[in-house]
Amino acid sequence: MSRVFSVEEEQAVLDLLHERYGHFLCGERFRLGGRVEPNFIQLDLFLERDDQRFRYEMYFYLSLEENHVEVSEGRDIVLDFVGYYLDEYFKHDRELLLPLDYQRYQMGEYYVYAKGDIRDPLLDKLADEIIEQGVKVRPDDPRFKGL
Repeated sequence: MSRVFSVEEEQAVLDLLHERYGHFLCGERFRLGGRVEPNFIQLDLFLERDDQRFRYEMYFYLSLEENHVEVSEGRDIVLDFVGYYLDEYFKHDRELLLPLDYQRYQMGEYYVYAKGDIRDPLLDKLADEIIEQGVKVRPDDPRFKGL
């Protein structure tokens, strides 16, 4: 397993995302991850709010074998799909969400798989505390503010 991008490439992609979509963001940022395996590329993209109350987790993968491409070309195809999807996502006021399970999308002659989920990391952490540790939480706990 190896990284999809070098540290420098990752920063360049993040800079491009913020340049292209920054005017849609309010107290939010993108974060990248992913991996390259012998048969596929997986790109993980997260749109996170700084207050940890919102995270849109997006996962994209491309089968190198199915698409008859090498890693560098596959990576470019996935990035093209990410750009296409984010254009649509923001154009539709963030209402166009990826499905919870991987779905196949055609990009010209290639196929990319994508899925997504919206999370509330702060609420997830609070729920974990309650469930795993049996922590009693008062109804006036400040972490409930805004729920």
